[in-house]
Amino acid sequence: MQGTASRPADAREENQPDMLSMMRNALDSLGEAVLITDSDGRIQWASKAFYAQYLPGSGSIVGQDRIAILDAQARHFKDPRLFKENLTAMIASPSDKGEAEWELADRHMIIHLRAYPIYDEAGKVLGRVETYREEEPGTIACLSDREVIDSVPTGIIGVDEHLNVVYYNRSGAEFVYSRLGFDPRELKSIEVLGQDHPLVRAVIESLSGRRMAVAAGYQASPETEAYYDMTVTPLASHRHVSGAVVTITDVTGRQKALAEVQQARKYDDFFINLMSHDIRNFNQVSMGYLEMLELSENLNEEERQYLAKALTGVVGSNRLIENVRTARTVIESGHENIVPTDLRKVLQEDIDHTIKAHPGQTVQINARLPAEGKVMANQYIHEIFRHILENAVKYDQHPQKVIDIDVAEPADTREAPAYWTIRITDRGRGIPEDRRRAIFERIGQTTKGSGIGMSMVNMIVNKLGGRIWVEDRVPGDYTQGSVFVVQLQRA
Repeated sequence: MQGTASRPADAREENQPDMLSMMRNALDSLGEAVLITDSDGRIQWASKAFYAQYLPGSGSIVGQDRIAILDAQARHFKDPRLFKENLTAMIASPSDKGEAEWELADRHMIIHLRAYPIYDEAGKVLGRVETYREEEPGTIACLSDREVIDSVPTGIIGVDEHLNVVYYNRSGAEFVYSRLGFDPRELKSIEVLGQDHPLVRAVIESLSGRRMAVAAGYQASPETEAYYDMTVTPLASHRHVSGAVVTITDVTGRQKALAEVQQARKYDDFFINLMSHDIRNFNQVSMGYLEMLELSENLNEEERQYLAKALTGVVGSNRLIENVRTARTVIESGHENIVPTDLRKVLQEDIDHTIKAHPGQTVQINARLPAEGKVMANQYIHEIFRHILENAVKYDQHPQKVIDIDVAEPADTREAPAYWTIRITDRGRGIPEDRRRAIFERIGQTTKGSGIGMSMVNMIVNKLGGRIWVEDRVPGDYTQGSVFVVQLQRA
């Protein structure tokens, strides 16, 4: 029994090398580049075609780690980095099937890799087989490129120098059919659209000028309310323009959003005009009656205090309306007409304006102004200093309002840009440090108070390329007053 049982096993062992040899010879005879590794990634066998294609002249690689020969193989490919990244990822997952393709560096061919795991009867991974096959680029690469181009939502149309259509991708063909009303198979030339069509004009401009041309916001059909941007890029060498590529992008969403913004702007204009004209007129009527009432000799002291508060409210309302109008213009045109401006003249005018605006009050402004000096500014510069000076008077509870203005020229003339520094010091109630940022951010923020003056000042300073911040007059004690520091670019 023992002898009988041992003979079949011995026969299998004796026949196994022959079977392996036959299998290897069969693979070699196919001329395929094949590599077999074990589960640890060590090479067990390589076909003759593999040696010939990727390791010519080298000795046996059996027993080597698969990773060890990557560099020797990578030099055969146009993108060695991609080759090594792809293969390393596959080696790290021996139980997974894998595919990759790379272009050879020395000739116009594609190598297509297929990797398969090898299992034993129990389903355990014993190793892996890699097969490398050469393919014509047209069978894989070109087909892949076309599939990619057809998958993008942007329409692409290729035309030659005579305006003949030579190419569509899928989105381009759909645009021609659904938006231009032509069968893409029959539209041989874009000339049939007419010389005034935005697409034709853009292509002619691009071909003749040898530059990119754009037709933005083209509405293909009023019924569909669909809008497109068309960009034309010429295909040109230094001697000749051979055609152009037209890309067509659906911008319907953008155009609808723009229309909504424009409609909102109309409402905005309406309410701004309503507030600045009609409400101001009502305020003027109210102010007229209040001023007449103020002349009455029959009012007691308490009634006169109420009257003064009413007048202050109307004046404040008018000032707010004016500030809103100014802020609106600053947002739209605060960066325009910036020219060298005499800083001394501006500050002197704003000082005089502030004193005249407070008759009956003692306002002392101590100004140390430069003999000369210019900053880059426009007409809105007066809004900066008048608002700061107005607040310095308004929030100072002392009988005599004292304000200091100091101007320092740029310390380092090599600084770019260089700034004139204007420090305006008041003796008001001051601003806590945790509220300083908020006073400059009234516009667009939900903060207490009805004024927008300092946020508008901040906006103007930014439009002029300057800077503004607040400091304590007495360091560490904000209740002793504030210093507004304004820096404007030297002209």
